[in-house]
Amino acid sequence: MSVLVNVDNFVRAETDRMFFDIQRDAGGVNVLQHKRMPAPIDE
Repeated sequence: MSVLVNVDNFVRAETDRMFFDIQRDAGGVNVLQHKRMPAPIDE
């Protein structure tokens, strides 16, 4: 199901997208991800 993003709900949609990416990169729910090196500028 897609949701139309507009000015009124952009902040919520972007926050949900960012949390989804962080969760995906960590490997799931209740999993911590630790990187020993600083993030490259292009990330």
